[in-house]
Amino acid sequence: MDKIFEYSIESAIALAILYFFYWVVLRRDTHFRNNRLVLMFSVITAMILPAVAGITSIPSASPISFAIDFSQQGVTPLQRKLNLRLRMLA
Repeated sequence: MDKIFEYSIESAIALAILYFFYWVVLRRDTHFRNNRLVLMFSVITAMILPAVAGITSIPSASPISFAIDFSQQGVTPLQRKLNLRLRMLA
């Protein structure tokens, strides 16, 4: 049930963006057939776009934890940076 609600919200947002485009660009156009086609394709696009985006969603990466050791006295900043990069790779 949660996915249906999420799809509905995404579809509504896409439709609002497409209608805003229509309103800004084509509302004063007198070619009514073209206006109707744009509005129909906007509705179809708003229904298909969230479904395609849901299928091709990119999984989120796991967070990277940084371990910085401040107990090293007398170590140059370059050596600290190299040690930090080596720890990140390990």
